Amino acid sequence: MFLKKSFKALALAGAVSLGLAACGSEGAGGDGTYNWQFVTEEVQGQVQYEYAAEFAELLHEKSDGQINIDVFEFGQLGSEVDQVEQLQDGIVEFAIVSPGFTGGMVAEGQVFALQFLFPDDQEKTQEILNTSEALHTHLAGMYEAHNIKPLAFFTEGAMQWTGSNELRTPADFQGFKMRTQESPLIMESYRAYGADPSPLSLV
Repeated sequence: MFLKKSFKALALAGAVSLGLAACGSEGAGGDGTYNWQFVTEEVQGQVQYEYAAEFAELLHEKSDGQINIDVFEFGQLGSEVDQVEQLQDGIVEFAIVSPGFTGGMVAEGQVFALQFLFPDDQEKTQEILNTSEALHTHLAGMYEAHNIKPLAFFTEGAMQWTGSNELRTPADFQGFKMRTQESPLIMESYRAYGADPSPLSLV
């Protein structure tokens, strides 16, 4: 998750989500309470939303009711790109957004979109996400330069493709028209397979 800034990452063998927060948050209100907003890329019942909802519940509980977080389903506050801008501008305090939608800001973050990047073992993948200096120091610093602070990296399981025909090998993508995140690296990787990708929002 992220505080006031956020991003989500996708990897082939394991889709990875990143929690981010804005660097610096608003102070408490006159009554000593904090009222924050958390946007996600999914809806109730899906991983991201449920993570955010539990995060909000835990903060409310552990702060003795002083921290209140409203969680928004995907689309309620605009597109993925809108959510990144809102986080960066401090309009919302937390978000889960794919690095694909921040590729124009931090190009290195797009590495999560590469296929076959992580092992099939999700526990091993999560260990890497929890301990990698490259992620928690070097990549995090690149986001912090844009007023976004990564808080956590977590796996969402295997990446899947949906199409009108089977997609099992790179050759199956030849001539395949598909929608992707607005990420230069994602689009280029699918073009290398022979696909015809178009950047489109999920909204």
